Amino acid sequence: MDALFRTPAIYSPDMSQADWEGELNNMLIRAQATGDFLAGRISPADFEDILSSAGISDPFELAARWEEGKSWDGPI
Repeated sequence: MDALFRTPAIYSPDMSQADWEGELNNMLIRAQATGDFLAGRISPADFEDILSSAGISDPFELAARWEEGKSWDGPI
């Protein structure tokens, strides 16, 4: 299950410090939401909303990319 619900922070060498800190913050939000979802503390709709607010605007597109074997293909 851990491999399916990874919550990475995406780093690019040309990121500003502020952008990187924002990405780390979003990673922590996604990780907390994933734990809450898996523990049954939040609904699927709430999980989707949290992911959207933390940089994953379309979780279903992300899932489709994972099923195609892609780990990251730009902003979603």
